[in-house]
Parts: sequence; structure tokens; C-alpha cells
Amino acid sequence: MEGETGEGYVELDGRVGRVEGGAQISFWPLENGQMHVVETRIPAGHIVPVHTHRWPGVHYILSSSDFVRRDGEGRVLLDTRGRGNAVEHCVAWTGPLGLHSVENVGGARAASRNESGMEGG
Repeated sequence: MEGETGEGYVELDGRVGRVEGGAQISFWPLENGQMHVVETRIPAGHIVPVHTHRWPGVHYILSSSDFVRRDGEGRVLLDTRGRGNAVEHCVAWTGPLGLHSVENVGGARAASRNESGMEGG
């Protein structure tokens, strides 16, 4: 289904580089054409617009901040405020993510992470 995996939304794939709202996103495809690395830094108060992650990937969290993830219609999917479990220097596996935006709602701290993913799953 399109909304679950982001299939059909190629132009909104997070790696395409449609960046607004003050986020700094760098994309490096690897030589084999099947892997890529994405570095993301979202300053406090900034929003990464609606996008997808069409492929599964490994995320290395360098620093974190409270954030709100919303679906393509603006409904809150996840709000980490008040959880008190900021993570740093941890690794997590995620499957594909459908349409969503991310807002850094934490104090003055930037959220920063690296993602490595395989093209085509």
C-alpha cells in the first residue's frame, strides 16, 4: 500500500534531497549503486517537510532531541516530549517509512543522525 511503504512517492523519498525548513541533509550513494548514506541535522524549531523512506535502513543516532513525526495529512504519529529517553550514539534498524514530516521540538539542540540504506530493500 502506498501510504505504508512510500511506494509511488519517489519524488518525496527522503534521499532525493527536497530539503526545506533549515534542515541540513547530505546524500552519498556508494560505488556499488545499491547502498547510500544520508546525514541529517535538524536544528531546534525546524521541520523536515513530508517525505518517505522507501527502503529499510540502519540509523546511527549521533544526538537526539524531542521531535514530533506527523503523517502526510498532519496527524501526529509520534511525539517524544516528556519521555525522558533521549538517545545518543545508538544504532537502530527501521523498515520503510511512509509519508511523514519531522519537527525538532526540543530546546536549542540539533538532532543529528546518519542513515545507511539499501536500494530496493
